[in-house]
Amino acid sequence: MLSVSALILCFCPAAAPQAPTGGLEQLVSTLEQQTRERRNAAEAAWKTQGKLYLAQPSRGNMSTLLDFAPYIQEPVLNSLESNLRAAGSNPAQIGDLLQLLGRCINRGGAARLLLLVPELPKEHRAKALRFAIEQGGIRTRRSAHAYLNDEQSDVRQSVLETLLLHQDVRLVPALLANVDPSTIDLESFGVILHLLAQRELPEGVLLPHSFYDQRGLKFINGLVAFMVRYPQPDTEDYLVERALLPRNEGLAIEDRKSALAAYESGSAAFRWRAGTRQMTRFLKDENPGEATYAVAWTLHRLGEKSGRKHLLAGPEERAKANPNDWRTQMLLGRMQVDVGEFNSAYKTIKNTFEEIDGTPAGRRLSPEDYLYAARAAAGARRPTESGRWLTATRYSPIELAPYRDLPEFEAYLKKAPFNHLFPVAE
Repeated sequence: MLSVSALILCFCPAAAPQAPTGGLEQLVSTLEQQTRERRNAAEAAWKTQGKLYLAQPSRGNMSTLLDFAPYIQEPVLNSLESNLRAAGSNPAQIGDLLQLLGRCINRGGAARLLLLVPELPKEHRAKALRFAIEQGGIRTRRSAHAYLNDEQSDVRQSVLETLLLHQDVRLVPALLANVDPSTIDLESFGVILHLLAQRELPEGVLLPHSFYDQRGLKFINGLVAFMVRYPQPDTEDYLVERALLPRNEGLAIEDRKSALAAYESGSAAFRWRAGTRQMTRFLKDENPGEATYAVAWTLHRLGEKSGRKHLLAGPEERAKANPNDWRTQMLLGRMQVDVGEFNSAYKTIKNTFEEIDGTPAGRRLSPEDYLYAARAAAGARRPTESGRWLTATRYSPIELAPYRDLPEFEAYLKKAPFNHLFPVAE
């Protein structure tokens, strides 16, 4: 094992030449003295304030002790051991000690806590294991695997969920592959799938096929959220069925959108693309609303003309019925921009601008109206008007930054006024 002096040289190689003779030894001595002082201060704090915390556990009492972290973990672990090995242990006090440890332990404390798990009352083991895995190192987490087969279901679930969220991502696929949904709390695991989707997992990570037979809104929502980030093969039918559930099923629009997003993420791997045909039929059979709108956008992004046609139908119909309503015309122009119909959008917006020029309506145009006009003109390859309308937004470069990478502006970024309005990408 490396000495303190060797460790300092490893991590601070520049320190030695700069220090005078004996300086390194003095630094080591100073650090050791500081460590002793902090440990002593933590011991003293526990003696004077630990009893107060245990008598009346509160955020305020805990906060005072946390000022001495991580050194406060040592007297707390000592108290936990003493409690467990006393003739009459205090289960409530054990819970309070664990709660404090969860906020202050480091890797060393986590390893020590893991060794105490077999002695803990059953109702506290799941929590202790969660804290040990969250704060522990590689060895601690590896040792915790033994509890994946524990007789207590809450212990198994706690260890599984915490390992999935904190263990090396390379080990996650094997953990997931062995999950038996019949042995876990599906509602809790649904939340874990939501969180797991935020980790950088290995490419091609797979979920057990048995997951798709489960029910329960929270589990399914977590499952679908995971599939948005990590598409799963052979799930086209599963996702389409969920996305196109009848309205009387009571599926929230956000849940429907999640299923559509998961379908979109995995669409490249779906062999038959039967889902897009089902979505197109859905647009024809259903009354227009949030559901059809969400489906239409998905189809449009997948390159299906039926999606674009559905999105334009409403604005076109309203614009035709209200030819003198400039705002209705602008809404059509905006939708034409959004679906990439730039030539049509340019004509719609330019005609509208000309008709209201010099009128009170012309003075009510918003910066966003001018931004859409600039996008339409750029997409229609009319950079002069695009630049003029982009300037008319009066947006600062910071406000325009989110629009810099839109494909319609790409060809003009090095030309004035675009090169002045859009910040240069770093």
